[in-house]
Amino acid sequence: MPVEKTTLSSSDRNRGQRFLRRFVTLNGISVAFLMNDLLILYGIRNGLDDPQVALLASFIHLSMPFMLFGMSWIRRVGAARTWGYGWLFRYLSGSVLILAPWIGRFAPETFVHLVILLGAFGFAVFRSIGLVANSPLIGEITTEGERGRFLSGNWVRANTTYFFSMALIIAIMYYFDTMWVYQLVIGAGCVIGIFASRVLVRVPETEGPARSASEPMGRALKEILSSPRLRRIIFAWGSSFAAFVLVIPFAVVTVKNGYGLSDYAALIFSLLVLAGGILSSAINAGVSDHSGPRPLLILYVTGLILVAGYWAFAPSRFAPIPTAAAFFTAGFCKTGIILTNSHYLLSAVEAGRRVSISLFARMAGGAMAGLAASVGGGTLLRILRETTFGNVSLNGIEVYHWYFRILVPVLLLLLLVVMRLERLKEWGVRRVISFVFSLQGLQTMLMPSQDSEKDGNEEDDSR
Repeated sequence: MPVEKTTLSSSDRNRGQRFLRRFVTLNGISVAFLMNDLLILYGIRNGLDDPQVALLASFIHLSMPFMLFGMSWIRRVGAARTWGYGWLFRYLSGSVLILAPWIGRFAPETFVHLVILLGAFGFAVFRSIGLVANSPLIGEITTEGERGRFLSGNWVRANTTYFFSMALIIAIMYYFDTMWVYQLVIGAGCVIGIFASRVLVRVPETEGPARSASEPMGRALKEILSSPRLRRIIFAWGSSFAAFVLVIPFAVVTVKNGYGLSDYAALIFSLLVLAGGILSSAINAGVSDHSGPRPLLILYVTGLILVAGYWAFAPSRFAPIPTAAAFFTAGFCKTGIILTNSHYLLSAVEAGRRVSISLFARMAGGAMAGLAASVGGGTLLRILRETTFGNVSLNGIEVYHWYFRILVPVLLLLLLVVMRLERLKEWGVRRVISFVFSLQGLQTMLMPSQDSEKDGNEEDDSR
């Protein structure tokens, strides 16, 4: 019988990292062309109301239960092909969005809304199916000492291409603020995304992900329910994701509908979200392997609470500088939450259980975040618009002021859930803050690879 391959060679890991870096570069471009904020503006332009926009923004999380199909795919074709095929069908589904304005010429507006929501839902569903392969595949091609640096480096790469692609879109919309520009941008994103999916399938892997995906889901669920540590991982994942889903999309809606900004102006603030994400990625690359992911996660959720506090009492007249700072900070915290959650899961869960645990974490976390946005956020906005206080009804920016005032206590509860995560080998929150603003921290963030390689070598020697 052939010997089962349980580990990749150093050359295979390097090759896999090279392919994955190439993928995230292309994916940064394609996602920019179909990013959530752009789809929100596209939906508003096609007549979607606030609750429908909230539903649209939540699809990426509500679709997480479809990751169960991803488990089946991994068992049959492996993690790399599951991710690649998921991305192929993701962008084929996204191409349906292009049809909406043309359908609106001869069909009722309700049907146009349905086409947009179905296209966006399919775009999110196949993302979820492919994404189940993310953590196990990255675990295959990285070692413990380089994992935080690799994750953060990919986010720097993806967000940088995302940033410049978004800048190009904004420049185009400045001169051509018409519906066909949205259609052209969405079409280009789908073409690039389909090409990127071909790169993913070339990433090498062992039989480990397929073997892990074969674990009975009932047994994995029973283990999660009986383990306080695993339950805390899942609740913290969902709580932290719900935090940025309840803040960022609704901030975009606030500047668009509350202040009446143009699509062009609203997208500039989305660009600042990306810029914040790039800086967050760079800091994570130099800090997370030293500090551990948990204290960083606490800081990022706290940052979103501060952002929500700003929107709760934002000026009635549009103020560009504090608004820009709020979007930048929100992007910084969002990217940090995504990175530190992945880093924590990879550090806390052994390789043989990563597929099933990451699946349940993403499913449960996605359900929490999606329901919070679509049911909680969307319903709250509807209630605020329809409720009168005495003879006075809320309108304009006041609606969003009260939305965020109600949201702040909710975010504080979510922070408490995150703080209950089990401590790993980590620093305290104060030490992280001191390190980031120290000369040593600056040097580490500017040259993270050398530190990470040193850590990795020390770990190998200790074995």
